[in-house]
Amino acid sequence: MKNLFKISFCLILAIFAGSCSKEESPKVEEIVKETIITPVPENILSFKISAEDGRVGGNGNYQAGETIRFKVAITDSQQDLGAEYIITPEGQNRQKHQIIEEDYKLLNNVNGVMIPASKIAFSYAERQNGIFSITILRPGTFTLKFNMQKKNNGLNVGLPTSENLAFAAVAFSAYSEYGYQDIRGHKNCYGTVENRRYDRNFYFSVNCGDQATDKYLFDSNFTYTYESSYCAGSSGASGGLSDGNKNKFCRSYAAGAGDCSIGRLEIINCNGHNGFIIDEIKIFIKPVNGNVFNTISYKNVPITNEFNVL
Repeated sequence: MKNLFKISFCLILAIFAGSCSKEESPKVEEIVKETIITPVPENILSFKISAEDGRVGGNGNYQAGETIRFKVAITDSQQDLGAEYIITPEGQNRQKHQIIEEDYKLLNNVNGVMIPASKIAFSYAERQNGIFSITILRPGTFTLKFNMQKKNNGLNVGLPTSENLAFAAVAFSAYSEYGYQDIRGHKNCYGTVENRRYDRNFYFSVNCGDQATDKYLFDSNFTYTYESSYCAGSSGASGGLSDGNKNKFCRSYAAGAGDCSIGRLEIINCNGHNGFIIDEIKIFIKPVNGNVFNTISYKNVPITNEFNVL
């Protein structure tokens, strides 16, 4: 009888304990629910710089002395009407042409007027249509880096982000050299015997920069040829591009050698310019071991010098 009582008592305790443990143990669904963390939306902040006007040859089609306008598109996933975005050039590497006021000028757009600056700023309203300009002061291959810091009420918001801007600029020098050649006893185009002949040649040189890395148009892995058109008519020239001074942009004139024209640089109207100008110099770039050409078109190249070298 005692044994039966003990067994019954133990069964009651076991049932009671089991019922308690079930009531105290949380359900699996509750455990999972408590461990889920609601993700915080990531703040995406970035910016993109691109040239405002597209040219044949892309960012390689610039000449020293030009002022180029660039567009800035800022991506900010947060709607922050009071935000200001400060973009600052970084680096002082001379080989990469990063020196302000020596390699280039940075111009900030202030109410439609470009003002020299060391940094540029855009409001939240301007984040998709920001404009700034760069005046290229010398030829070379430019590799610029810009950092952007978001601010609100003068305080930094988050970490800065960066963007690179790469482009190449060349400097042309177009000139005429002229003088008399000794041609004793030769007849000119009128049949008259002369002892000298007035010759004139038209050349251009191209400068890609003074740093070791400025090999934009003189890389041994590529070949370079050119075609030119001169505004005075269809008297352009073509040939292999030389890093010397003897790239012809116009046919030569040799008075007394079957060519009665002396040939002058004329003040003419071409592409809206009145003055000495080469309409276009096209440069064709081809890999030594390939067949794909890239074409760069330089417009309105000024003719700067005339001198007697013969």
